[in-house]
Amino acid sequence: SASPAGRPCVDCHAFEFMQRALQDLKKTAYSLDTRTETLLLRAEKRGLCDCFHAIH
Repeated sequence: SASPAGRPCVDCHAFEFMQRALQDLKKTAYSLDTRTETLLLRAEKRGLCDCFHAIH
């Protein structure tokens, strides 16, 4: 039995939570190493794409 179309998977919810957390970190610690931040965002984007591929 497949999941209903349009139902976000757990990974997508985790991505949204992590994205909000990162945005808060940017506001309070904007001077942190931007290269590390870029790597984190790149890893999250890859995870989100994997999630969408799993749905479709």
